[in-house]
Order: sequence, then structure tokens, then C-alpha cells
Amino acid sequence: MLIVNVKKKGLYNMKTTALLFMVITEVIITGLTFYFFFKVLFIKPRIDVDEDSYTENDTPVKQ
Repeated sequence: MLIVNVKKKGLYNMKTTALLFMVITEVIITGLTFYFFFKVLFIKPRIDVDEDSYTENDTPVKQ
């Protein structure tokens, strides 16, 4: 009964402009999120995967 009374008062009505603004904003934000996610996901590494960048810091092991 309370929901029916609230609907009659017009609290659930959203103006067309506000609805369009909300949908467009959500689409833009979601698109930017996916863009940067996939940009970072498929970025090429700066060094080779097989390259050990710490070889010059290693001390020789005495046997």
C-alpha cells in the first residue's frame, strides 16, 4: 500500500532529460573504464620476460 501511495505522489517519475543524462554518463564512464582496463591488460612489457634485470646485482656464488 505504501508503494502505491508513493507512486501516486510522483516520486518515481524521472524527467526525460535526467534519464538521458544518467544513461549517457554511465555509458561514458563504463567505456572509459573498459578502455583503460584493456589498455593496461595488453600493454607490452618494458623488459623482456626472459631477461633478468638483477644479474648485475648478483654476487658470484663460491663453491
